[in-house]
Amino acid sequence: MSEFTHHRIDADTVDFLVSPSSEEVTGAENLAEAKETVAIRLKRLAGGWTKLDYACDLELRFGTSHGASKYSIDRRLEEIAEESIYFQRLVPLEDYGVEDGQCLGHDLLWQASSAKKRVERLKKVDEKSRALGELCFRHSWMEAMLTTALQGSLNMNQTVETKLVCLSEKVAAQIGMNLVQILMTEQLAEAGVNEWRVQNRAIKESMEDQIWFEPMAVVLGKGIVKTAPWGLMARVIVGATLSVADLAVDLIVLRQFWNGSQKLVEFRNAQLSSLAALIVIQLILVECSRTERWGCRGY
Repeated sequence: MSEFTHHRIDADTVDFLVSPSSEEVTGAENLAEAKETVAIRLKRLAGGWTKLDYACDLELRFGTSHGASKYSIDRRLEEIAEESIYFQRLVPLEDYGVEDGQCLGHDLLWQASSAKKRVERLKKVDEKSRALGELCFRHSWMEAMLTTALQGSLNMNQTVETKLVCLSEKVAAQIGMNLVQILMTEQLAEAGVNEWRVQNRAIKESMEDQIWFEPMAVVLGKGIVKTAPWGLMARVIVGATLSVADLAVDLIVLRQFWNGSQKLVEFRNAQLSSLAALIVIQLILVECSRTERWGCRGY
């Protein structure tokens, strides 16, 4: 149980405190004792701004499982992120700066681990974000461009010389696909976004007009590369190829030493033991990962 109190520090500052209740919990057995105190401060600033400070003190006593501890921490961190997103969505487009662009990019990627979830997230943010809503209202093609970029599908890269004021949804969709193709060939998201700006005139004009647009694109680029299926496929193919090649080299060496002196036989047996142990360890790790045996859901 918890107690909620609030205190007005001055005319511009209010504190809210959620602390553990002093009452004892009865009728519950085999419970691990834990305390959680949350403090929130709202301070009014000049220019209509409000500063929010959030502090959480989580005290886990002896007997609390690792899963319960991780769940409690993750839950509070998620609450902080959701609160930050809520207030960020209230900022109007004319007040946007570099940090706001980065926050918008993170908002579009929040808990979106696949192309389908990223597109669904875009629609949700478009409905609730004041700045993105104003941007899509001014430029009807913006949603089409962001949708094709967040989908992460590969396509032919085509230079687009169309001006910003002349963009259509079809051309904007091509610009979004260009970003994906460029990100696949560049090692850094910043370099990919810079190349994207050079190849597409409308993007260059947008970045010159809105200082927050490029930081947002960089954040989106990093998220697209991290969760895109072609990125995972490339890593799997390269890893599998290297593993098979390494195994083939080991087998060739073993074949050369299969019939030989006692020293060569000892080397062969040691090599076989090493290979067998590594294969067993990899199988165990794959099984643990597949069944989430070491996850935090079983506390």
